[in-house]
Amino acid sequence: VRLKVLVPPDSGAGAVVFVHGGGFAFCSPETHERCARVLALECGLPVLLQDYRLAPEHPYPAGLMDVVATIRNAFSVLAPFGVAAGPLILSGDSAGANLALAALLHEATQGRPPLAGALLFYGTYAGDFRTESYRDFENGPGLTTAKMQRYWRWYVGDRDVSADPLACPLLAPDEALAALPSLHLMAAGVDPLLSDSIVLHERLKRLGRSERLTVVPGVTHGFLQNTLDLAAAREALAAAGADAR
Repeated sequence: VRLKVLVPPDSGAGAVVFVHGGGFAFCSPETHERCARVLALECGLPVLLQDYRLAPEHPYPAGLMDVVATIRNAFSVLAPFGVAAGPLILSGDSAGANLALAALLHEATQGRPPLAGALLFYGTYAGDFRTESYRDFENGPGLTTAKMQRYWRWYVGDRDVSADPLACPLLAPDEALAALPSLHLMAAGVDPLLSDSIVLHERLKRLGRSERLTVVPGVTHGFLQNTLDLAAAREALAAAGADAR
């Protein structure tokens, strides 16, 4: 797995693994490098910005297994950079948030110790295109329902994932969600994926968990890519960094 290692000045022990979005089929560490650098500064921790195999050439679970490989080997990768082992936080945006959450669920099924937490930004957590936000923002602006349907077809290929929480984390049973580490949840207010975050948050609340969901009003899917020009993007990453600290 190809990685960019981003170490901010005066970083503490521990690290963040950042999984880029892009509909499971697009983007790279290069497209998300500025966002990850800002996150590293806000968290005060090194960020491992990872590549992973993309659909449709490499459908589920290829990308997920690449994320699992990274989190299992994060500190051995970071040791030559002088990074001390410590809390490991997983993060991702859009499809990357799906992969991050699925990786947490996967590791729990393998009996591995939980990570310190996760920072999840406007994730796609199920292939259900009947939700309120998929209807409200069917034609965008930006991301559309038709695009998401295509991305999901590419990701799952000919697999039946209708009962698979590692593809669709919203299908996870209550006990699996209850056992997750602390989650930072953020969604965009103008986004077909908004309902996915709302449904996830409502399930966590019913389980007695204390996560808050921040819905950033007036912004579209992918707005964290605009930290040069958009104050809301910088503020959202600052809030995530505060939670990580």
